[in-house]
Amino acid sequence: MPNPFADESSEIKGKVEIRFEKRPEIRFLSHLDIARAFDRALRRAGIPVRFTLGFNPRPRIVFPVPIETGTASLDDVAELELAGEMAPEEIASRLGKALPPGLSVLRISPIPCRRRPRRARELRYAMDFSSARWKILPEDVEAFLKAGKVPVLRRAPAGAGRRAVDARPAVAEVRLDGTTILLRLRPLPGAFVRAGDVLAGIAGRDVREMAGVYIVRLCVEMEESGPEAGWTIGADRLKDGPRRGDAPVGAPACPADRKDDPRV
Repeated sequence: MPNPFADESSEIKGKVEIRFEKRPEIRFLSHLDIARAFDRALRRAGIPVRFTLGFNPRPRIVFPVPIETGTASLDDVAELELAGEMAPEEIASRLGKALPPGLSVLRISPIPCRRRPRRARELRYAMDFSSARWKILPEDVEAFLKAGKVPVLRRAPAGAGRRAVDARPAVAEVRLDGTTILLRLRPLPGAFVRAGDVLAGIAGRDVREMAGVYIVRLCVEMEESGPEAGWTIGADRLKDGPRRGDAPVGAPACPADRKDDPRV
């Protein structure tokens, strides 16, 4: 059913950044499942979004860095184009009520109206391998950091077999804290390295052996978030390490983006 508040032929009247949470209980939903959930929620909420043209119009919403299947996310990003004016607080309220359980809105912020979506500058993860059949030692992390290249095999799209991905260049920082790997990952043009690729490279294991690993994306830092020189991840970024269950895991915010009250 077309959104009565939106005009598909209109120019962009506004653009907002949606910060949202994908909770642990729905971590095995795919990126397409999450996109469909937002699609339906935006239509139900009556938000004045811009739609694509054609026989199957869709809301103009972009996820700069899709969340990997099997990964929870505490502070992720989507960008939404608007066809009319609506206060960020109103968008947050309507969208929050329309999203299904497991997805929640943290905050809505206006961003510049430009066609090209912004790029992510850094992704931060916590990976708990306490339930895996193998362990990681401090010397494994040291060997990974000293290596010039760490090829990891993963499945290629469209059933094209498997291909090697170099997991080392994308890593800005990695630390071992007990049975948790803390990771800062820089997205690279033309080759998206997943957190699981890095973990497989550190452990010297196949990506298919990542069963039992619990991965949480702590936040996505966008290019316009502002510099954070000298910021270093550590055990203080997590409360008690990532856990399975309904409760949010760790400290969910990018320092440059967190407000006193993150929920709008």
